[in-house]
Amino acid sequence: MEDRAEGIEGYNKLKIGIASKSDVFLFKSITDREGDLEDMSSLVRSGIDSEALLQEIEVQRKLLDTEIWITHINEKLVKLDEKYGVTLPIEERIDGMARKVYDKLEVIMLLRKKDMSLKDLEEKTEMGRKELVKALDDLLSRRNVKKADERFKLISDTL
Repeated sequence: MEDRAEGIEGYNKLKIGIASKSDVFLFKSITDREGDLEDMSSLVRSGIDSEALLQEIEVQRKLLDTEIWITHINEKLVKLDEKYGVTLPIEERIDGMARKVYDKLEVIMLLRKKDMSLKDLEEKTEMGRKELVKALDDLLSRRNVKKADERFKLISDTL
């Protein structure tokens, strides 16, 4: 974000910068204040760097070690299209990221009830096996779930 900020005059060692339009768009996409959606529409119409936005989402995802907020961005983009007819060229990629989060949430919700095998999960979810295995692999690597005796057990529901 600092590299994208437009520098303006500072004072001694104090540097002042103005956040890029893409970064302001990102901030507004994760808040729920009145006027944010309209501001986002104006920012898109004035021209934002979609690739920079996507890169910052990836950076923040790694830095924060959480990703539930990506679903909020995705929902805001849907609302932006519905209300203002404004879309971004990266919407499909953000939607794909959000879908992966929703898949993991679905697994977490199922495992909250009881420990389950892969077969049990397949029967309870609408996901395909490939998506389910990816969600489980990610949850295992994040230590949200553990596997013992061919069953998955929920450890943490924090995404």
